[in-house]
Parts: sequence; C-alpha cells; structure tokens
Amino acid sequence: MDATNRRRALGRGLGALIPTAYGPEEPSPDTFAPISSIRPSALQPRHSFDATAIAELAESIRQKGILQPLLVRRVAGGFELIAGERRLRAAQRLGLENVPVIVRDASDADTVIIELPLMDPFRPPRPFSSLVQIDFGAMTHAGNVRPNNEDAYIIYRSGRYWEKVKTSLEAGELPERSDEMGYGMAIADGMGGAAAGEVASSMAIRVLVSLILNAAKWALKLDNPETREVELQEVKERAEAYFQRVDHTLMEYTEAYPKLKGMGTTLTGAYSFGDDLFILHIGDTRAYLFRQSNLKRLTHDQTVAQALADSGAIPQEDVSTHRLRHILTSCLGGESRKIQMEIRHLRLMDGDRLLLCSDGLTDMVSDPEIAEVMRATEGSAEACPALVNLALQKGGKDNVTVVLARYSIPSTG
Repeated sequence: MDATNRRRALGRGLGALIPTAYGPEEPSPDTFAPISSIRPSALQPRHSFDATAIAELAESIRQKGILQPLLVRRVAGGFELIAGERRLRAAQRLGLENVPVIVRDASDADTVIIELPLMDPFRPPRPFSSLVQIDFGAMTHAGNVRPNNEDAYIIYRSGRYWEKVKTSLEAGELPERSDEMGYGMAIADGMGGAAAGEVASSMAIRVLVSLILNAAKWALKLDNPETREVELQEVKERAEAYFQRVDHTLMEYTEAYPKLKGMGTTLTGAYSFGDDLFILHIGDTRAYLFRQSNLKRLTHDQTVAQALADSGAIPQEDVSTHRLRHILTSCLGGESRKIQMEIRHLRLMDGDRLLLCSDGLTDMVSDPEIAEVMRATEGSAEACPALVNLALQKGGKDNVTVVLARYSIPSTG
C-alpha cells in the first residue's frame, strides 16, 4: 500500500498524520484496523500509564506524522492487542478511527515479546512535596532590657531533582524533571551569661547544619508506601543522633574554654516534607500549630516549674508565674549530661500555620493573645512583627524571636 492509500485508509480524524511511507528501518503494517475493533488482551494486565506521558506521546505522534503499528492477533469480532497498549491509548486520545497493525496468529503471538509499561512498576512519582507552597516569616529582637541577643534561628529549604538531558527514548517515556522538596526551621535560646548564650545558640545551629550537610543522606522520601515506615523511623533516629552530637560539641567547647562553662541552649526545630511535619524539641522554646483559628501547643516546656505541675505539686495555671519557670530540666550543653529530646510527627492540612518562638514571646504574651494576633493577620510577614511588637509593648524583658510558616497544600484527590 502506497503512502496515498495509507492516508486514505486511516480515515477521518487522522488527516495527514502519516505523510510519508514507512522507512526501511520502520516496521510496515500488514493492514489498518478500526480502532474500535481492537480490544485488550485477556491474558495481559492493563497498565496504569501516566496520563501526562500518554498526552506527550500523542503530541509526538501528531508532530512526527508516524504511528508505529500495533501488534495484534485476529479473534472473533476483531483483534486482540498483543503489544502497543501505550500507542493505542495515544491514538485514542488523537481521535483516530483506524490504526496500522501487524497481525500475528496464535502460534506467532506465543513468542512475541510483550511491550513493557511506561515506568511500571517504577512509575515516576507525583512531585507532591514540590507542589507544597510555604509562606515564611521570621523576626528577632534583643528586647527592652538585655543588651545582647542570645536567640538564633534558621529557615532552610532542602531538595533533590532528576532532570532529563538527553535520551534515545520517545517523548513521554521518561519524565522531563522530577523534584522533591523539604523545609527545615529551628530556633535556639542560649544561656550562660556574658557572651556564652550567644555562642551556645549560634553554635548549636551551625553544628546542626554541618551535620546535615555532611550526612551521606539528607533528602528524605516519605511518599513511597513501601518505604515510608522505614523512612519515618530513620528521621527520628537521625534527629536524636544530631541532637546528641550538638550536645557533645557544646560540652567539648566548654571544656576547651572554661570561661564559657555552663553555657547551653534550647533548640526547637521543625522539618516538613509534603504534608508530613516533624517537631524536634529540647528546652522551653515552643512550637505552636494554628489550624482553623485554633492555637495548639505542640511542645512541652522542660522546666522545673512545668515538672512540678506535671507531678501535681502546683496547679498548671501557676507555671507561668512560678519562680522556677526559667530553670531548665533539659537543654543542649549546660550542666546536665543527659538530654530529654521530644520528637513529634503529624500531618499538615492546607492553611495550617506553624509558629516557633522563644520564651521572650511566651513570657510576655499569653496563648490566647498569640491566637488573636494570628487571626488578625494573614501573611507571615505581617504576623511576625505583630507578635514581636506585642511582646515589646508588654515589657520585652527578654530576647524575642518568632519563626512562622503558612502551608498551602494541594489536594491529593
């Protein structure tokens, strides 16, 4: 069949899709069959091809004007597909009425190598984590009393990507690019007098970042059901190891510089990947979740006053004014040789806002007042100065630091 007759045989809807005859390296079709007469093989499972990949293949076929023939065998009422399911779906997407086929009988079909599905079972992951958008804000202030600022904070974005440069495969068979994205934020409140507090908080964050960057693995993959539980456990184990190492480094530093003896720091951090959120905590810096106009504290103060309330020795409402409310039971560095790290894992929702703050805020501003500021502000850039300024207006007796994140999470439906 020549090229002119071949175009005519393809029928309405195809147009000049195949403008030239097949070349010598291309398989020639035995015939053209109505696309409605081809049915999937009863012996082969149907593959879950990615819709985007099918669309890209259809566009490639339209642009090149070449549709490679499908491999079929005759059955009652039409044809049964042996190989070419992805091309068949692309042809259906193009609205073709007839497609080129190579017909094999039953004995031939038994020896045919069946077409593999696109990236199946290793299909390209949905880049959910990179679709999450976060509105960050942060602000720190020495306060109205202290001459220096012993607070420190960080906000980091981490990620990995896989980008196609060159390939011999057809368009749509591989993703052009795949991205994974995670976000980390932390706040530290140093202590120890003179400049020791500043040294402790900044050193804790610098050591933590160094440990992460020098780790053999620092990009997480939490959206694979087969490895999710292992990865979740690894996050907790790695975080504990990091905090232990920070504590050990601070201890070593005070041994080398005795004038800094007793320096230590709190450290409250958060890491999010997609809608997974991890809270890591030591000391009395805090993490709050603001969801649907309600404020919830995610961390537990590690202070003597809070320990007295936990044991029932004092009422919970007395903690905020108790004389021992600033004496820590656990911190990094300091005099204690044992740290009590809290790790919490939860799932984020669209619109959630995460607040990390030092006690310079929570000593001056109550939880209901924090919630009121959150309700009155929309963006993080607006909320952060509003919170800090409120603490300063109410006395500002300590350094005040806030770090805020607002999460926009797409639907997975």
